[in-house]
Amino acid sequence: MTSAPIAMTTRPWGDALEDCRYLKAGGLEAIAVPTLRIERRQNIGLYDLSQDVDAMILTSRHAAKQISDQAMLTKPCFVVGEATARAAKTAGFVDIQIAAGDGTALMALLEQSPYQRFCWPSATHSGFNIKTALEANSDKQVERIIVYEALPEDKLDNAAIRHIRSGRPMIILIHSGRAGEQFSHLLNQHELSEYRKFMKLIVISSRAAGLCGQGWHNIHVVSSPLRSLMLAKAFELAGLSHAETDHSTRMIKPLD
Repeated sequence: MTSAPIAMTTRPWGDALEDCRYLKAGGLEAIAVPTLRIERRQNIGLYDLSQDVDAMILTSRHAAKQISDQAMLTKPCFVVGEATARAAKTAGFVDIQIAAGDGTALMALLEQSPYQRFCWPSATHSGFNIKTALEANSDKQVERIIVYEALPEDKLDNAAIRHIRSGRPMIILIHSGRAGEQFSHLLNQHELSEYRKFMKLIVISSRAAGLCGQGWHNIHVVSSPLRSLMLAKAFELAGLSHAETDHSTRMIKPLD
């Protein structure tokens, strides 16, 4: 039995595979263990708003992928992070303004903008409600349209179960509170709760950490909700130095 740690990333499949490629290139064994899957919402209702809003807000690259209406694509677009900016550019947006970091940075950018009426395509569940926050702190208005859902996966695959039952040290990347809740639920469902003691969690926020439950070896909350920080922490917990990972020409880091 190997004592080397294995990382498990709970992001939806596409994102999880990007994480795994990066972690493996840095010398850390990793597997995708998605706890949520992305499904597009039908009848998303964006097209009737093109005459009523001044600008768009995107807090998720999954939302950006749902936008195809040309009238919407010509509007200024405010996003969080480079990954969402890249998705917005791919969708066809031209005027993209990027807030680095988190919802607080986006709030500041929106408050300083000359626009008053925004459209926010989002998921059914959102850890940060930009509509509520912006309308409470300014005279700006936000029309929220649900364009996709992050639905829970209903089981762990055999590879994940086999690795968990091996009893080796595990580093679990939890990207949201819902992902943490569902991962905990799936362990219970498969009667794997006792293996929590072998798991070190890397969690994107204190709120998300609180939703993961108890019994883990330990929980590490990153200082800012950035994917890059979570990946760097995984290398640190595995005992792989930044010098070894950051200079590898094989590695393309997934964008925050």
